[in-house]
Amino acid sequence: MASIEKRVRDGRTRWYARYRTPDGIQRSKSFDLKRDAADFLSSVENSKLVGTFVDSSRSKVTVGACVEQSSRTPHAHGTSCSATGGHSGKEVE
Repeated sequence: MASIEKRVRDGRTRWYARYRTPDGIQRSKSFDLKRDAADFLSSVENSKLVGTFVDSSRSKVTVGACVEQSSRTPHAHGTSCSATGGHSGKEVE
């Protein structure tokens, strides 16, 4: 179950949205507004229910990792590293 926690530090209020990934790992994200934290948690819970949840901390790909992967994988049209997973986006006939 997700929760929202209020913290005040140096006169500044922050709202922490705490949730668990489908793997059971606890994560948190901070917001300036409670409404933003609640909206975030709603979207997280919804994405878990419909099966589209992506853990942002595990979805980050560094340029170095991309270059390393490209150097190990031969490409017909040079190397490409993009959001398409290293493919040019063109269909192969």
